[in-house]
Amino acid sequence: MTTQSGEEAHKLYEAGEKGAICCLYFFPDGERVSYIKADEAGATLVARDLRGGPVTVLLPPSEIGKMGDATWLPDGRIVYSDSCNSALMRLDTPCNYWSMRIDTRSGQIDEKPRRLTDWVGFWMNNPSVTADGKHLAFLRSSGEQGTAYVADLEAGGTHIRNSRHFTLEEGDDFIDSWFRDGKTALVGVNRGDHYGLFKQSLDSDTREPIAPTVMGGLLGDAMLSPDGKWVVALVWPLAGTPDDSSRPQPIVRVPATGGNPEEILRVVRPISLSCARAPANLCVISEQSADHKQMVVTTFDPAKGRGPEIARFDLARDIDLSADGIECAISPDGTRLAITRNPEDPIEIQSLRGQPALTIHAEGIDKIGKIGAIRWAPDGKALFVSHSKKDGGEVLHLDLQGHARLLWKCNGKCFGTPSPDGRHLAIYDWKRNANMWMMEGF
Repeated sequence: MTTQSGEEAHKLYEAGEKGAICCLYFFPDGERVSYIKADEAGATLVARDLRGGPVTVLLPPSEIGKMGDATWLPDGRIVYSDSCNSALMRLDTPCNYWSMRIDTRSGQIDEKPRRLTDWVGFWMNNPSVTADGKHLAFLRSSGEQGTAYVADLEAGGTHIRNSRHFTLEEGDDFIDSWFRDGKTALVGVNRGDHYGLFKQSLDSDTREPIAPTVMGGLLGDAMLSPDGKWVVALVWPLAGTPDDSSRPQPIVRVPATGGNPEEILRVVRPISLSCARAPANLCVISEQSADHKQMVVTTFDPAKGRGPEIARFDLARDIDLSADGIECAISPDGTRLAITRNPEDPIEIQSLRGQPALTIHAEGIDKIGKIGAIRWAPDGKALFVSHSKKDGGEVLHLDLQGHARLLWKCNGKCFGTPSPDGRHLAIYDWKRNANMWMMEGF
């Protein structure tokens, strides 16, 4: 502490070798302060007089652990947010501001916690209150959420035009795949506590349900079977469920006309699944070996279940499956696999008929950023690739000679899926929103 002119500095409080002090706040009388002290037992909110005397515990670690960021109001109340876990935030997750009044000398709660807001789907940080205590500014952030777009493809898929929003509802909606007519999209709808699959024509705002409510997981990597009779998908656990990498995850089928999901098989440590198009009749699932050193590719049939192993590839390193970029996609004719062994490595085209492998040294992207989702062009002569960098993401058209054309640029993550007729590109633009907000009347 120093005088107003910055002289006569002297120590106020000391935390010790295994402790820390933060968030010092002067009460209006200027003679008493609060701060948080942290040690091996946790964080504690305390108050004390600048002239000495006993330390008053205002909130013990058990209570601080339930709180997010907090600030004092001039009238003696403390305003704080729920301790919302941004990594587990869903569209239906409540996260609110609360206030309570604490006697800073006795530590007694004079006014029990009172909820000030009724909000869901975002969390708050860094609250700051005006001198009169009437306005509260804070940073409001939402979880990563996607928006679906459709654009028309031209010039052999190397150019897009007429990009437009496809889904009209607020929420995490995206086009997972296409029906064989190239004019109807398979739309995934994420509503936090459940996931749904719908079909929707490009010239309509009306959705037709396929699996309108699926509980217990998100149907990821949803796509049509080669014969068009089934939608197949991998059930990913909902955010907030225990992370158990050894727990098998189901691959399910749903009639393309609509119905309930039926389990086909279960997989451990999945990477991706993909299906060829008729007249080919092949779907594959890529899995990571138990020692994390290899990618194992096996076939599966939506009606019969798991088939034989058809390929096995060494991975570049011990890959964390939560990292983006490890891909294995079968070509439309079912004869080749496009794979990555590491998010930073080039894309490889591996033949299933004994032809030499091809490594695509893409212009400008091999050593800058990471490769994400890979989708084959309908004619099998190119790929649509998502590419992430520090300043955002891109969707690229990449031919097998390594010539890359930028189609879409986004601030977060994005990927593109072409329609079977090659006339349209579905784009999923995924980002997190954060803005400053102000609240009054509390």
